[in-house]
Amino acid sequence: MSILHLVKSEFDHIPERSTYNHNYYLNKVDDYIILEDCDELSNTYEFYLVEPHMEVLLGSSLYQLHDDSITTTLSIDFKKQYT
Repeated sequence: MSILHLVKSEFDHIPERSTYNHNYYLNKVDDYIILEDCDELSNTYEFYLVEPHMEVLLGSSLYQLHDDSITTTLSIDFKKQYT
């Protein structure tokens, strides 16, 4: 299994683009956008790289990008969707 690690402090929430359970984050270092899509039924989060004409699945996690935990990174199961 491959794991993708995102450094939480490198991302800023984009409130004007975000909606309920669909949060967008801008990477301040490399200038790309991530979509965090929450599935309330399974209590999981899917992450997508936002491209100009599509969204590319990065993977899933049990945690959100900006949670209240003390961890500095978010680990995503790369290219895996939880069901």
